[in-house]
Amino acid sequence: MRSSAAAAEWRAYWPLPFAAAAGAATAAVHTYSLGVFMRPLQAAFGWGRADISLGLSIAVIISAIFSVSSACWSTASVRGSSASSA
Repeated sequence: MRSSAAAAEWRAYWPLPFAAAAGAATAAVHTYSLGVFMRPLQAAFGWGRADISLGLSIAVIISAIFSVSSACWSTASVRGSSASSA
């Protein structure tokens, strides 16, 4: 019975792990492709390499801040829901 329930769940939600894998695989594309766009951005806007890299640095710092706050929020909401269901 368990295997049929697992099979039914997989049939219903099979796109989810593939969407998660695609999202994880493409999440850092902007980081690794920045070097390709350095010269065109320098030519178009007259920015230096440090100016262009600063944008990526700011994005990384903001991402780190929101990652920590998001983790704290999700941990607190899980703890709150388990305490209320007990």
